[in-house]
Amino acid sequence: MGLIEASFQAVTDAIPVGAFSRAGRRSVLRRLWWHSFELLQPRGRLRVPVGRCRLWVDTADAMIGRNLMKHGVFEPRETAIIRALLHPGDVFVDCGANLGYYSFAAAEVLDRRGLVHAFEPVPANCELFAASIADNRLEDVIKLHREALGDRSGEAEIYLDRGNAGAHSFRRANVESEAGSLRVPLRRMDDALAGSRIDVVKIDTQGSERSILAGGEGLIRKYLPVIVTEWWPWGAGDDGGPKAIASMLAGWGYAAALDSGDAGKPLEIISWEELLRRYKRADRTIAPIIICTARRSFHDILPAFFPAR
Repeated sequence: MGLIEASFQAVTDAIPVGAFSRAGRRSVLRRLWWHSFELLQPRGRLRVPVGRCRLWVDTADAMIGRNLMKHGVFEPRETAIIRALLHPGDVFVDCGANLGYYSFAAAEVLDRRGLVHAFEPVPANCELFAASIADNRLEDVIKLHREALGDRSGEAEIYLDRGNAGAHSFRRANVESEAGSLRVPLRRMDDALAGSRIDVVKIDTQGSERSILAGGEGLIRKYLPVIVTEWWPWGAGDDGGPKAIASMLAGWGYAAALDSGDAGKPLEIISWEELLRRYKRADRTIAPIIICTARRSFHDILPAFFPAR
Protein backbone atom coordinates (compact mmCIF):
# COMPACT_ATOMS: atom_id res chain seq x y z
CA MET A 1 0.00 0.00 0.00
CA GLY A 2 1.42 3.36 -1.06
CA LEU A 3 1.64 6.50 1.04
CA ILE A 4 -1.53 8.04 -0.46
CA GLU A 5 -3.50 4.85 0.05
CA ALA A 6 -2.27 4.33 3.63
CA SER A 7 -2.95 7.95 4.59
CA PHE A 8 -6.41 7.94 3.02
CA GLN A 9 -7.28 4.67 4.79
CA ALA A 10 -6.09 6.03 8.14
CA VAL A 11 -8.28 9.11 7.78
CA THR A 12 -11.25 6.99 6.70
CA ASP A 13 -10.88 4.63 9.66
CA ALA A 14 -10.73 7.57 12.07
CA ILE A 15 -14.20 8.81 11.07
CA PRO A 16 -17.07 7.22 13.04
CA VAL A 17 -19.30 5.08 10.82
CA GLY A 18 -22.44 6.99 11.78
CA ALA A 19 -20.97 10.26 10.61
CA PHE A 20 -21.12 9.14 6.98
CA SER A 21 -24.92 8.99 6.75
CA ARG A 22 -27.87 10.85 8.16
CA ALA A 23 -31.42 9.45 7.96
CA GLY A 24 -30.53 7.25 5.00
CA ARG A 25 -28.85 10.03 3.02
CA ARG A 26 -25.24 10.95 2.48
CA SER A 27 -23.93 13.38 5.04
CA VAL A 28 -21.89 16.43 4.13
CA LEU A 29 -18.89 14.57 5.52
CA ARG A 30 -19.39 11.69 3.10
CA ARG A 31 -19.68 14.06 0.16
CA LEU A 32 -16.44 15.77 1.16
CA TRP A 33 -14.78 12.40 1.64
CA TRP A 34 -15.86 11.31 -1.85
CA HIS A 35 -14.51 14.51 -3.41
CA SER A 36 -11.22 13.81 -1.63
CA PHE A 37 -11.19 10.30 -3.05
CA GLU A 38 -11.74 11.62 -6.58
CA LEU A 39 -8.92 14.13 -6.09
CA LEU A 40 -6.36 11.73 -4.62
CA GLN A 41 -7.42 8.58 -6.54
CA PRO A 42 -6.10 5.98 -4.06
CA ARG A 43 -5.82 2.57 -5.71
CA GLY A 44 -6.32 -0.99 -4.58
CA ARG A 45 -8.27 -2.18 -1.54
CA LEU A 46 -10.08 0.29 0.67
CA ARG A 47 -12.19 -0.25 3.80
CA VAL A 48 -15.24 2.03 3.73
CA PRO A 49 -18.25 2.65 6.02
CA VAL A 50 -21.44 0.94 4.83
CA GLY A 51 -24.42 0.94 7.17
CA ARG A 52 -23.17 0.03 10.63
CA CYS A 53 -20.17 -1.85 9.23
CA ARG A 54 -16.95 -1.21 7.36
CA LEU A 55 -16.55 -3.19 4.15
CA TRP A 56 -13.51 -3.80 1.99
CA VAL A 57 -13.89 -2.80 -1.65
CA ASP A 58 -11.68 -2.65 -4.72
CA THR A 59 -11.39 0.94 -5.94
CA ALA A 60 -11.15 -0.38 -9.53
CA ASP A 61 -14.66 -1.85 -9.28
CA ALA A 62 -16.68 0.73 -11.18
CA MET A 63 -20.07 -0.63 -10.12
CA ILE A 64 -20.52 -2.01 -6.60
CA GLY A 65 -17.27 -0.68 -5.11
CA ARG A 66 -17.74 2.87 -6.36
CA ASN A 67 -21.40 2.99 -5.32
CA LEU A 68 -20.56 1.87 -1.80
CA MET A 69 -17.81 4.46 -1.55
CA LYS A 70 -19.87 7.32 -2.91
CA HIS A 71 -23.32 6.57 -1.47
CA GLY A 72 -22.81 3.95 1.23
CA VAL A 73 -25.56 1.86 -0.39
CA PHE A 74 -26.05 -0.23 -3.51
CA GLU A 75 -29.45 -0.69 -5.15
CA PRO A 76 -31.33 1.01 -2.28
CA ARG A 77 -34.77 -0.27 -3.30
CA GLU A 78 -33.72 -3.93 -3.31
CA THR A 79 -31.80 -3.36 -0.08
CA ALA A 80 -34.94 -2.00 1.59
CA ILE A 81 -37.01 -4.95 0.34
CA ILE A 82 -34.58 -7.56 1.66
CA ARG A 83 -34.26 -5.82 5.01
CA ALA A 84 -38.06 -5.62 5.31
CA LEU A 85 -38.41 -9.36 4.63
CA LEU A 86 -36.00 -10.39 7.38
CA HIS A 87 -36.46 -10.73 11.13
CA PRO A 88 -34.07 -11.59 13.98
CA GLY A 89 -33.52 -15.34 14.01
CA ASP A 90 -34.06 -15.85 10.27
CA VAL A 91 -31.74 -17.71 7.92
CA PHE A 92 -30.79 -15.71 4.83
CA VAL A 93 -29.18 -17.28 1.75
CA ASP A 94 -27.17 -14.88 -0.42
CA CYS A 95 -26.51 -16.46 -3.83
CA GLY A 96 -23.93 -14.46 -5.76
CA ALA A 97 -22.78 -12.60 -2.67
CA ASN A 98 -19.96 -10.69 -4.35
CA LEU A 99 -18.33 -8.42 -1.71
CA GLY A 100 -21.00 -9.31 0.84
CA TYR A 101 -23.06 -6.13 0.73
CA TYR A 102 -26.46 -7.85 1.07
CA SER A 103 -25.07 -10.30 3.61
CA PHE A 104 -24.01 -7.44 5.88
CA ALA A 105 -27.31 -5.61 5.35
CA ALA A 106 -29.09 -8.81 6.40
CA ALA A 107 -26.79 -9.32 9.39
CA GLU A 108 -27.78 -5.90 10.76
CA VAL A 109 -31.46 -6.96 10.77
CA LEU A 110 -30.74 -10.42 12.18
CA ASP A 111 -29.01 -8.74 15.12
CA ARG A 112 -26.76 -11.77 15.84
CA ARG A 113 -29.83 -13.99 16.33
CA GLY A 114 -29.92 -15.48 12.84
CA LEU A 115 -27.56 -16.78 10.19
CA VAL A 116 -26.40 -15.74 6.73
CA HIS A 117 -25.16 -18.33 4.23
CA ALA A 118 -23.27 -16.41 1.53
CA PHE A 119 -22.16 -18.14 -1.68
CA GLU A 120 -19.42 -16.50 -3.77
CA PRO A 121 -17.02 -18.42 -6.03
CA VAL A 122 -14.61 -15.73 -7.28
CA PRO A 123 -11.45 -15.66 -5.10
CA ALA A 124 -10.85 -11.89 -5.38
CA ASN A 125 -14.36 -11.16 -4.11
CA CYS A 126 -14.03 -13.80 -1.39
CA GLU A 127 -10.83 -12.26 -0.03
CA LEU A 128 -12.48 -8.85 0.37
CA PHE A 129 -15.62 -10.44 1.83
CA ALA A 130 -13.67 -12.56 4.33
CA ALA A 131 -11.66 -9.53 5.48
CA SER A 132 -14.89 -7.62 6.09
CA ILE A 133 -16.37 -10.49 8.12
CA ALA A 134 -13.25 -10.61 10.31
CA ASP A 135 -13.01 -6.83 10.76
CA ASN A 136 -16.66 -6.62 11.84
CA ARG A 137 -16.40 -9.73 14.04
CA LEU A 138 -19.38 -11.40 12.37
CA GLU A 139 -17.94 -14.91 11.99
CA ASP A 140 -20.80 -16.27 14.10
CA VAL A 141 -23.45 -14.66 11.85
CA ILE A 142 -22.11 -14.80 8.28
CA LYS A 143 -20.83 -18.07 6.86
CA LEU A 144 -18.94 -17.57 3.60
CA HIS A 145 -19.12 -20.50 1.17
CA ARG A 146 -16.36 -20.09 -1.41
CA GLU A 147 -18.32 -21.83 -4.14
CA ALA A 148 -21.14 -21.25 -6.60
CA LEU A 149 -24.55 -22.85 -6.44
CA GLY A 150 -25.98 -24.85 -9.33
CA ASP A 151 -27.94 -27.95 -10.27
CA ARG A 152 -24.95 -30.28 -9.87
CA SER A 153 -21.80 -30.64 -7.84
CA GLY A 154 -18.35 -30.33 -9.38
CA GLU A 155 -16.69 -27.40 -11.16
CA ALA A 156 -17.67 -24.81 -13.75
CA GLU A 157 -15.94 -22.11 -15.77
CA ILE A 158 -16.85 -18.55 -14.84
CA TYR A 159 -16.05 -15.58 -17.09
CA LEU A 160 -14.78 -12.44 -15.40
CA ASP A 161 -15.79 -8.86 -16.13
CA ARG A 162 -12.91 -6.37 -16.10
CA GLY A 163 -14.64 -3.38 -14.54
CA ASN A 164 -17.62 -4.81 -12.67
CA ALA A 165 -17.04 -7.35 -9.91
CA GLY A 166 -20.77 -8.06 -9.89
CA ALA A 167 -20.99 -9.01 -13.59
CA HIS A 168 -19.03 -12.27 -13.67
CA SER A 169 -21.09 -15.00 -15.33
CA PHE A 170 -21.04 -18.67 -16.28
CA ARG A 171 -22.36 -17.56 -19.69
CA ARG A 172 -19.62 -15.90 -21.71
CA ALA A 173 -22.03 -13.77 -23.75
CA ASN A 174 -23.24 -12.07 -20.55
CA VAL A 175 -19.84 -10.46 -19.87
CA GLU A 176 -19.35 -7.15 -21.64
CA SER A 177 -15.65 -6.60 -20.88
CA GLU A 178 -14.10 -10.03 -20.50
CA ALA A 179 -10.98 -10.40 -18.39
CA GLY A 180 -10.36 -14.11 -18.68
CA SER A 181 -12.01 -17.01 -16.89
CA LEU A 182 -11.35 -19.49 -14.11
CA ARG A 183 -12.64 -22.79 -12.79
CA VAL A 184 -14.64 -22.56 -9.59
CA PRO A 185 -16.30 -25.13 -7.32
CA LEU A 186 -20.01 -25.76 -7.88
CA ARG A 187 -22.50 -27.28 -5.45
CA ARG A 188 -26.23 -27.89 -5.09
CA MET A 189 -27.99 -25.84 -2.43
CA ASP A 190 -29.69 -28.99 -1.15
CA ASP A 191 -26.24 -30.47 -0.44
CA ALA A 192 -24.51 -27.33 0.83
CA LEU A 193 -27.29 -26.48 3.30
CA ALA A 194 -28.55 -29.95 4.17
CA GLY A 195 -30.20 -29.83 7.58
CA SER A 196 -30.59 -26.05 7.56
CA ARG A 197 -33.79 -24.02 7.53
CA ILE A 198 -34.02 -21.22 4.95
CA ASP A 199 -36.30 -18.18 5.24
CA VAL A 200 -35.24 -15.66 2.59
CA VAL A 201 -33.17 -16.37 -0.54
CA LYS A 202 -31.62 -13.69 -2.74
CA ILE A 203 -30.32 -14.77 -6.18
CA ASP A 204 -28.35 -12.47 -8.46
CA THR A 205 -25.95 -14.59 -10.46
CA GLN A 206 -25.96 -13.14 -13.97
CA GLY A 207 -27.98 -15.82 -15.70
CA SER A 208 -27.64 -19.01 -13.62
CA GLU A 209 -30.77 -18.47 -11.53
CA ARG A 210 -32.62 -21.49 -12.96
CA SER A 211 -29.85 -23.94 -12.07
CA ILE A 212 -29.67 -22.57 -8.52
CA LEU A 213 -33.40 -23.05 -8.02
CA ALA A 214 -33.21 -26.58 -9.45
CA GLY A 215 -30.33 -27.47 -7.12
CA GLY A 216 -32.27 -26.20 -4.13
CA GLU A 217 -35.64 -27.73 -4.95
CA GLY A 218 -35.72 -29.94 -1.87
CA LEU A 219 -35.09 -27.13 0.61
CA ILE A 220 -37.26 -24.64 -1.25
CA ARG A 221 -40.26 -26.95 -1.42
CA LYS A 222 -39.83 -27.86 2.25
CA TYR A 223 -39.46 -24.36 3.70
CA LEU A 224 -41.02 -22.17 0.96
CA PRO A 225 -38.69 -19.22 1.62
CA VAL A 226 -39.36 -15.82 0.13
CA ILE A 227 -37.19 -15.57 -3.00
CA VAL A 228 -35.80 -12.30 -4.33
CA THR A 229 -34.23 -12.80 -7.74
CA GLU A 230 -33.12 -10.92 -10.81
CA TRP A 231 -35.41 -11.53 -13.80
CA TRP A 232 -33.09 -11.33 -16.81
CA PRO A 233 -34.51 -13.28 -19.77
CA TRP A 234 -31.60 -12.36 -22.06
CA GLY A 235 -28.98 -13.40 -19.53
CA ALA A 236 -30.62 -16.75 -18.81
CA GLY A 237 -29.60 -17.82 -22.30
CA ASP A 238 -29.34 -21.57 -22.65
CA ASP A 239 -29.85 -22.22 -18.93
CA GLY A 240 -33.49 -23.14 -19.42
CA GLY A 241 -34.61 -19.58 -20.02
CA PRO A 242 -37.30 -17.56 -18.24
CA LYS A 243 -40.07 -20.02 -19.12
CA ALA A 244 -38.31 -22.74 -17.13
CA ILE A 245 -37.91 -20.44 -14.12
CA ALA A 246 -41.56 -19.38 -14.24
CA SER A 247 -42.77 -22.97 -14.63
CA MET A 248 -40.62 -24.16 -11.75
CA LEU A 249 -41.70 -21.46 -9.30
CA ALA A 250 -45.37 -21.60 -10.32
CA GLY A 251 -45.30 -25.38 -9.87
CA TRP A 252 -44.03 -24.93 -6.33
CA GLY A 253 -46.91 -22.57 -5.53
CA TYR A 254 -45.11 -19.25 -5.83
CA ALA A 255 -46.66 -15.95 -6.89
CA ALA A 256 -44.57 -13.03 -8.14
CA ALA A 257 -44.37 -9.30 -7.50
CA LEU A 258 -42.37 -7.00 -9.75
CA ASP A 259 -40.12 -4.16 -8.64
CA SER A 260 -39.99 -1.59 -11.44
CA GLY A 261 -36.97 0.07 -9.84
CA ASP A 262 -38.89 3.29 -9.25
CA ALA A 263 -38.71 4.09 -5.55
CA GLY A 264 -41.95 6.08 -5.81
CA LYS A 265 -44.03 3.17 -7.14
CA PRO A 266 -45.45 0.24 -5.17
CA LEU A 267 -44.55 -3.30 -6.10
CA GLU A 268 -46.78 -4.84 -8.77
CA ILE A 269 -48.28 -8.27 -8.24
CA ILE A 270 -47.93 -9.90 -11.65
CA SER A 271 -48.84 -13.25 -13.19
CA TRP A 272 -46.12 -15.46 -14.58
CA GLU A 273 -47.76 -15.19 -18.01
CA GLU A 274 -47.65 -11.40 -17.94
CA LEU A 275 -44.06 -11.41 -16.70
CA LEU A 276 -43.03 -13.59 -19.63
CA ARG A 277 -44.98 -11.44 -22.09
CA ARG A 278 -43.66 -8.12 -20.83
CA TYR A 279 -39.95 -8.94 -20.70
CA LYS A 280 -38.55 -10.42 -23.88
CA ARG A 281 -35.27 -12.23 -24.29
CA ALA A 282 -34.13 -9.65 -26.86
CA ASP A 283 -33.85 -6.93 -24.18
CA ARG A 284 -30.28 -7.37 -22.96
CA THR A 285 -30.18 -4.37 -20.64
CA ILE A 286 -33.49 -4.95 -18.83
CA ALA A 287 -33.27 -7.02 -15.64
CA PRO A 288 -35.84 -6.12 -12.98
CA ILE A 289 -36.16 -7.72 -9.57
CA ILE A 290 -39.03 -10.05 -8.69
CA ILE A 291 -40.12 -11.12 -5.23
CA CYS A 292 -41.71 -14.57 -4.92
CA THR A 293 -43.82 -15.89 -2.05
CA ALA A 294 -45.74 -19.12 -1.55
CA ARG A 295 -46.84 -19.04 2.08
CA ARG A 296 -48.03 -15.52 2.85
CA SER A 297 -49.52 -12.66 0.88
CA PHE A 298 -47.37 -9.83 -0.41
CA HIS A 299 -49.35 -7.34 1.67
CA ASP A 300 -48.42 -9.32 4.78
CA ILE A 301 -44.70 -9.71 4.10
CA LEU A 302 -44.05 -6.28 2.53
CA PRO A 303 -46.86 -3.94 3.66
CA ALA A 304 -44.79 -0.78 3.15
CA PHE A 305 -44.36 -1.54 -0.55
CA PHE A 306 -48.05 -1.78 -1.45
CA PRO A 307 -50.93 0.73 -1.36
CA ALA A 308 -53.04 0.57 1.77
CA ARG A 309 -56.11 -1.63 1.28
